Amino acid sequence: MSEKRQEVQSLLETLSMYKVLEGLIHNVNTPLNVIIGYSQQLKKQYPNIPNLESITEAGLQIDDLVQSCSRQLVYRLTNDRQSYDLRQWLGDEIKLLRNILEIKHTLQFDVKLPTRRIPVQGNPHLSGLLLESLILQVKKAPDLPKNGNRIGFGLEYADEQINLLINLPDLASLSKGLPDYLTRVRAELEESARANNAEGLICGWHYDGSREVRLSFTAEMAN
Repeated sequence: MSEKRQEVQSLLETLSMYKVLEGLIHNVNTPLNVIIGYSQQLKKQYPNIPNLESITEAGLQIDDLVQSCSRQLVYRLTNDRQSYDLRQWLGDEIKLLRNILEIKHTLQFDVKLPTRRIPVQGNPHLSGLLLESLILQVKKAPDLPKNGNRIGFGLEYADEQINLLINLPDLASLSKGLPDYLTRVRAELEESARANNAEGLICGWHYDGSREVRLSFTAEMAN
């Protein structure tokens, strides 16, 4: 196996560490629901207790992360074609990436998508791996400043496709190496998809050579 292919394979194996989260999510969810429920009950009975609102809000934030991880597990346990909400998928992906401390402290995400559901078809797991690989490559860029780095997300409709527009930091290293990197990652994902009878379910991509990467998803057509 070539050095470049080993690098991609190692990345994909790292991104598959979701397996260790399954038991953790289950074990956290039960006591967390007790804490949220009890704090909400206390809030109704004793509304003047200091910091009770903060405790409830913290519990709800943890619950949101747990639910996001649960959806990620569902995505990653199937290689089939699925109908899913692009907006929720992107939100879950960003929450996952923020759990990587190097990304959390270095990159900021600006999302400008409609508040309504955005139905698409494909495989959210495979497309998620492509997005995660892109963001991790930005993080690894040698000319990336230590702070102030923003990645923007927007939307564009084109015929039967929905394009997720990703605005990257202006880095010379990306314009040189990103096309080859994304080509290798997608080829590796396609090979994995073929082995699991899931060929053709990964979103497409286009890079303008400067700052914008476009991920193309198949729109779910209304009946």
